[in-house]
Amino acid sequence: MKPLLRAGLVLLLAPAALWTGGAAWYALGGGAAGGIAAGIVLGGHGAFLLHPRWRPRTWIWTAAGFAAGLLWFATRVPSNDRDWRVEVSRAPTATIEGDRALVRDIRDFRYRSEEEPVPAWTDRTYDLRRLRGADLLLCRWDGNEAVAHTMLSFDFGEGEHLALSVEIRREKGEDWGGLPGIYRQFEVIWILADERDVVNLRTGYRGEDVHLYRLNLPAEEVRRYFEAVLRRCNDLAARPEFYDTITDNCSTSLARLTREVWPGRPPGPLSRLLNGRADEEAWRMGAFDTDLPFPELRRRSAISERARPLRDDPAFSLKVREGLPIRGR
Repeated sequence: MKPLLRAGLVLLLAPAALWTGGAAWYALGGGAAGGIAAGIVLGGHGAFLLHPRWRPRTWIWTAAGFAAGLLWFATRVPSNDRDWRVEVSRAPTATIEGDRALVRDIRDFRYRSEEEPVPAWTDRTYDLRRLRGADLLLCRWDGNEAVAHTMLSFDFGEGEHLALSVEIRREKGEDWGGLPGIYRQFEVIWILADERDVVNLRTGYRGEDVHLYRLNLPAEEVRRYFEAVLRRCNDLAARPEFYDTITDNCSTSLARLTREVWPGRPPGPLSRLLNGRADEEAWRMGAFDTDLPFPELRRRSAISERARPLRDDPAFSLKVREGLPIRGR
């Protein structure tokens, strides 16, 4: 029984030890110091397991390290005041008065390349009575079908679209990564942007595979969700929060807002971490405004090829939707 008990002890304590090792790494800023700290944590865990006399005390070492890691984790404080990359340097805010919403710091960049944006910010007033629908965009990269970046685009008619993209707010010189997102290394930002900005960046410069689907929602529900988005942007501008790879990413954050706006309504496939097939699951739930079989819908909803030559076209949003399988268009 001893080998079985030992294996059970390893399975029980190893996740805590691994998490603590990562916490030690990030607490000391990575590099040599972080590596030494992580090595001490994991090496100590292994030494306690291997030494017959120390083995019964393994849980004490692991629990103490885990508690120290949690203490560091809990004391991390998010901020809106950092040396941000230019594309996330401004957080949008809004003022809603009756049927009108003034949205400030809408991103409207053009790009020489992915790393050479031409910054432009604008303030726009939207007539909420004109809000007629919303589209879901799924962006995949490098042939990855397991995970996608999700965005929403709100349709105000006559080719006017305001896009929402929930992203990591990176500082200058900071690289994206799923693992540091677990350890509170990034703040989160809700970007409101001209659709031509965020879609062109992904189709024309990052080479991503983007699909666009019209959501099957009445205009009054779209307005209710849009107003909740604006309130969320105001909240983040006043009280910053951390991005979390698992619980507060581009999809789960939208699903959580759905639960807040419509308590009791299933949040749908966007609540899942592996959301690469969210469009197929949403189609099964009747979330899209179409009656096509899903393989045909997905084929006809691909917009990357048609978007690339339209990157500088003022009528981008109208033309990129030409031929899309959407009822009423």
